[in-house]
Amino acid sequence: VVAAEDIGRQILTYGE
Repeated sequence: VVAAEDIGRQILTYGE
């Protein structure tokens, strides 16, 4: 199960 925080962090990581 992927938590919303994990998704947010992944987006930020991919953004960088």
